[in-house]
Amino acid sequence: MSIEAMWAARFQSNQGGQGAGIIVLETERVFGGDSWYYYVGSYRVDQGRLYTQLKVTHYADNAESIFGPLREFTVALEGLLNMREINLKGQANQDPNLQIQLTMSRIAELP
Repeated sequence: MSIEAMWAARFQSNQGGQGAGIIVLETERVFGGDSWYYYVGSYRVDQGRLYTQLKVTHYADNAESIFGPLREFTVALEGLLNMREINLKGQANQDPNLQIQLTMSRIAELP
């Protein structure tokens, strides 16, 4: 089974923010979004671990990110690879004090 799939994403920050969205992993690229932000980036798998770099960009309404009023930021995340559910931890590249936990659950195979 390949890691390339559509994943439901649940995320939470150490600032108290939380949310949910969709993430697609495909050919070492990441695409996704939620109601107010979209995510674009890359991933790699190395020795059973998943590493991602995501640029998160605001596109709708006046909603705040999980880190507050940030309109654009990047995050680096990593965690153990699992083909059904992946738990990742990381931080905003602009400020390592802004930490995030991301749980991804596989919901669909890619065509």
